[in-house]
Amino acid sequence: MTIDPVVLEVDRAADDVAAPRLARPGGAGLPARTPGAHIDLHLGGDLIRQYSLCGDPAETTAYRIAVLATPDSRGGSKAVHNLTPPATGSGWAALTKDKRSSARNQRPAASGWCIETAGSSCSGVRRCRKDNRPGEATSNLRSGPRVPIRCGMDRVDLDGRWFGSGHSTLTDPASAGAEAAGAALDGRTPVVVFVFCSIGYQVPELFDGIREMIGPDTVIVGCTTSGQLGGGAVSRDGVAVTAWGGNGFAVRTHVSRNVSDRLRDAGVEAASSLGAVDQPHRALLMLCDGLTGNQHEIVRGAFSVAGAVVPLVGGCAGDHLTYVRTYQFHGNRDGVEILSDAAVGIAIGSDSPLGVGIAHGWRKQGDAMIVTSSREGRVHELDGEPALDVFLRRLGADETLLDDEAAFRQAAFLHPLGLSRRTGEDIRVIHSGDRSDRSLICLADVPQGALAWVMESDTDGLTDAAGQAAEQAADALGGRQALGTMVFDCAARRIAIGEDGVGPEHDVIAKAIPNVPFGGFYTNGEIARVRGALGMHHFTVVTLALS
Repeated sequence: MTIDPVVLEVDRAADDVAAPRLARPGGAGLPARTPGAHIDLHLGGDLIRQYSLCGDPAETTAYRIAVLATPDSRGGSKAVHNLTPPATGSGWAALTKDKRSSARNQRPAASGWCIETAGSSCSGVRRCRKDNRPGEATSNLRSGPRVPIRCGMDRVDLDGRWFGSGHSTLTDPASAGAEAAGAALDGRTPVVVFVFCSIGYQVPELFDGIREMIGPDTVIVGCTTSGQLGGGAVSRDGVAVTAWGGNGFAVRTHVSRNVSDRLRDAGVEAASSLGAVDQPHRALLMLCDGLTGNQHEIVRGAFSVAGAVVPLVGGCAGDHLTYVRTYQFHGNRDGVEILSDAAVGIAIGSDSPLGVGIAHGWRKQGDAMIVTSSREGRVHELDGEPALDVFLRRLGADETLLDDEAAFRQAAFLHPLGLSRRTGEDIRVIHSGDRSDRSLICLADVPQGALAWVMESDTDGLTDAAGQAAEQAADALGGRQALGTMVFDCAARRIAIGEDGVGPEHDVIAKAIPNVPFGGFYTNGEIARVRGALGMHHFTVVTLALS
């Protein structure tokens, strides 16, 4: 079908961000859409541009986009910024949710502008425009797979408080930042903005698209990832923005730098931000470098300040599991620091309850073992035997598995170590095996004398754990409605469930907390300490729910 659209209004979300609302004349309903859907704007002549839709997918009276003005624009952003209500166009081609129809290749019948709609694609290749020619396929305009989540929510307003999340896989950093932030903020002034992005963006430019949208007192924090989620989508390469604000929230931060040689002191420094927050409900959220070694020491330092009453949550920055370098972000509207070897402490104060959830989905395989010799993350002996020999025997594998580093790591990812705790098992990722001394190298501390198991799971068990963590956090709100949820999901879990399992995992989260937006990232380690649980985790999902 083809109809003439109209521009109802153009909201100036920032000096260089235009957010037009596009509708049918007379207020007739628009085609239904899923979170992450995009439209193509025909802006006159051969000028065609694709933009993500902002706002609630349930809204059918108007579509809204947010477009950043770019100095090197080839005409698209300039044309959108020049739209003036009540501008009208030449046609609207409505398409199916996930597949382009033959109308996709039709040009407008007359001059002017029109809109074409389509749902988000599960493939890195989408039918896009290149050099303003319709119907050409390209995998370069948007990087990385974009998996739809049937969450149906990207923001919630409740009792003067709000929580929003947004997502973008645009390759231009400024445009990606503006798109994700525009969806999360929706013109509101946040208390805090979390920015999680994949390695590869020009980060200063990415923040240029975000800083113009926030207030003078807004805090910006975040880090690089091994994947991110928000705004109803999850990607390997992209940016997710999560933000909240309104009545009764307070956020204070402290950055500890050069932490590798003084991990416990760094945790103490990061937790010092709690002293500036006095709301009845508090939590300390930490974003740490994912390559600092014994990250437990940071958590122990923070716990020495927070005590047993204030929960600890958060995650460690990633780099797609290349283990080369990760980055942490901290700043405000005036500028953002790009850091490495840092720990960012974010003290959260709230007039309403906060809830934390922890789950992993792993189960014990075989008999328990005693860690008879270990030092930090290196396990030398299990039950008095070389740890590498015991592990290979438990897997039913021989020495040749060590000849292929990737094959060993894949086998180890599917069989981590589980350490006995009062609240269950803490999971330890086995990163590699050392032939020279027959030890296992883990990504976190494995205490000598601990009771341990080789663990196993399956896709269903790992997927269900994400929903369990979300439910736990929501249940901890004491009957209050959840406003939104932060999610810290281990990057190694993503490998274990496979890319085909990523969408179902996030469907499970959405089902566990219906109509509640959520956002976060895939981590190099998860932080959660509540009810005495040890604070550093791996192969685990950690959640923080706000009410």
